Formats: sequence, C-alpha cells, structure tokens
Amino acid sequence: MFHEGGGCWSRGPFEDEHSPWYADLAMQAQGENPWGAVFRRLPSWSNRHLYPGGWNDPKIQGALATALARDPLNGREWFDERYGGIPRKSRGIVFDRFRRATHCPPGVEFDETREVYLAVDPGYSPSSYAVNWVQIVGEEIRVFDEIYVNEMTHKEVLVLVRNHRAWPNVRHVVMDVAGQAHSGAGESAFEAWRANFADIEADFRPVITGQYVHVSVRNSRIHDKLSVNPLTGRPFMVFNARSCPNTIFEFEKGYKKSVHKVSGLVTSDDPKKEHDHAVAALGYLIVDRYSTADIAPLQPMKSQRVRHSYDYAFRRARR
Repeated sequence: MFHEGGGCWSRGPFEDEHSPWYADLAMQAQGENPWGAVFRRLPSWSNRHLYPGGWNDPKIQGALATALARDPLNGREWFDERYGGIPRKSRGIVFDRFRRATHCPPGVEFDETREVYLAVDPGYSPSSYAVNWVQIVGEEIRVFDEIYVNEMTHKEVLVLVRNHRAWPNVRHVVMDVAGQAHSGAGESAFEAWRANFADIEADFRPVITGQYVHVSVRNSRIHDKLSVNPLTGRPFMVFNARSCPNTIFEFEKGYKKSVHKVSGLVTSDDPKKEHDHAVAALGYLIVDRYSTADIAPLQPMKSQRVRHSYDYAFRRARR
C-alpha cells in the first residue's frame, strides 16, 4: 500500500478475520480514492526463489488443486486470497462483477457543459433517501455524485438538491413508481419533487411512465451496464469513488442475497431488501433511459411461402 505523500509497505495475507479493515482499505485503493493510495499485490508465485516455476510451479498448482478438492465451490476464492493477494468479496453479493479498479476510474467528474440526470429512490427511516447525480456521455453512464441521507423529509432533501452545484444542469429526473404513494396525510415524494421542478424545464416522471419494474428486471439491466464496452475497454457505467461512497458500498458489499451462516452458501436468489437504495435509483434510470433491453425482441417472421407453378400443375393432375 503506497500513498503519494509518503511510502508505506504492508505485508501479509487478507484472510485474518480480525482485520477486515485491511481488505476494505486494499479494495478502496484499487480505484480512485481520497488518499491517493495505490494498491499493488505480490502473489506467491512472483517469488521465484520459493516457486521457480512461477504460476506453473508444481507447488502452486498443487495448492490450487488441493483447495478445489476440499471446497469445489469456494476453493478458488480461498486460493486467490491466500496465494494471489486478492481480497475475497463478501458472499452473496448481487453485483459481483463490480470492481473498484474497473468501475471507479479517474475523471468521473461533473461536466458543466452537459445535462444532468437525477436518479431518485425516496426513503426516510430505517430506509435511506438516495439521489444519484448522473451524466451520460456517449454510451457511458457517469455517476459523479450522490445525496444519501436518513430521516430527512422530501423538502429537506430538495433543499440539498437545489443548492447542489449541478442543479442548473438538471434536465431529467427519474423516480421509483412507489414515490407516488402517500405517507399518512403528507404529500407524496412525486408531488413534492414535481412542485420543486415547476420552474425549470425538467423531464420528470416515475419510471416507465408509472409501470412497476420487477427487481429482477432492474438488476438485470444494471448487470448489463456494469459490463465492459469491448470498443473502449471501459464499463458502460462508472462512478466517482470519492463522491459516491454509499453507492459504492451497496455495489461492493451491501446489497446481498441471503447466505447460510455456517456453509456460506447462497440460500435464495432473491436479494435482501436492504442496502439497495442507490442501486434501485440507478436501476430505474437505466430502465427508463434504455428500456428493459438494449436489443428489441425479434418479431415472428411472416410466412414467406410462395406457391410455384409446378404446385398448381401437380394439384390439377391429382384432380
């Protein structure tokens, strides 16, 4: 682990359960971070004195084979952590393809020349109120900031929104359809937000013009945008790690499926309804902006059968 202001070298594996901060710090250092830290790993096979054959050394391959034999499901993760210096991700993570080093590149900043999208998932307590600030550049979704709070009303959150540096550029707002529901006698989130956007030309609506979007559809579209564009080598969705710590937490370790405490096996494919507020907000924006699929479903082809002259001749002959 290195810092731009001074050097600091730490050694040792990550599997010490009493030092989870060590793995967390290493994961944060793999992308842009507030400290300017850089993560470098030295896998065991880089030590040619102990393992002359490198990755193909019999000891390394033997350790991998043993790990897989003991635990076919999780053996490779254990090996990568113990021998490869790769921090193990939390079990059951929904978006397990998310990587700081990949999805938090430098340069994901607010561009004053471009319009801004707001992705909103309203909540109060114990739920969180998430507002993600997004710009779309070409095929790339850039999440450059967040508002992520608890126990704040719609009006209080809107004060934060209207005083944000990117407020003048807001042109599109997408909210969960549940934002139209009323809480007691108070106004709904949709009503509160619409009233505050009456003075600007913003395209404001609940997702898919009021239609409910199933969590599996929403998550599937997020998976699509976390994939890497083969033409640019960058993901279709990137984040500013310094400005979006809570959003990153949800993708990296917060939003999970149910996992058995003893076996570590995933017990349900349905994610738990927690730590998914920023995830949900971005999912609604993606579905609203790109629909439920980037590629339109194939339409059944009309019959192209053409009756040839010999067909008619054959039918006349049979008469």
